[in-house]
Amino acid sequence: MAFLIVLGIYGDHKTANIKMPWIMLILVIPLFGVFLYLTIGLNGSTNKMKKRYQDVDEILFPMLPENDDVISRQEMADKRIANMSKLLKGQSGYPSYERTKVTYYDDALKGLEAQKEELRKAENFIFMEYHAIEDGESWYGIAEILAERVKAGVEVRLFYDDMGSIGFINTDFVKRMQALGIDCRVFNPFSKGLNILLSRMR
Repeated sequence: MAFLIVLGIYGDHKTANIKMPWIMLILVIPLFGVFLYLTIGLNGSTNKMKKRYQDVDEILFPMLPENDDVISRQEMADKRIANMSKLLKGQSGYPSYERTKVTYYDDALKGLEAQKEELRKAENFIFMEYHAIEDGESWYGIAEILAERVKAGVEVRLFYDDMGSIGFINTDFVKRMQALGIDCRVFNPFSKGLNILLSRMR
């Protein structure tokens, strides 16, 4: 059964970064891997969420400028960068832009402190999205600032990956955030049965 599922995943029209983790998990731990795949990988809510994203993309992508002139200038300066930009455009649909600002931090703690400083300046809204949240020391400091901003009348929304946060947060995380006035939503949600199982395993 595990072998047939692996063949089915391999033949599916999805990117390798989606297929390979499932294939490796099922081949290394067949019983557990098959259980997780049947419980999570075939979760209908994930397909519904993907359909919503596709609907948004159909509206968003026509509004993005082509920026072909940017690629032309990149080819004159460095063809390797131009080729990378073309690859990213082809795979993601997003064009390259010039005159953007990126700040590099050589230490994670410096980046965290800079993030906190910017959060304290928010006056209207704070929208945050995470692949994974760890309910630990770093998040406590951020949550404290978010709660202060809520009291100041700032709208705060938090969006995170339920699957990516396994083992990092407790099942009451959303309730605690909402008690602070932080509106929480998850994407890639687990089925309720699996949530119960994971909470008991913790």
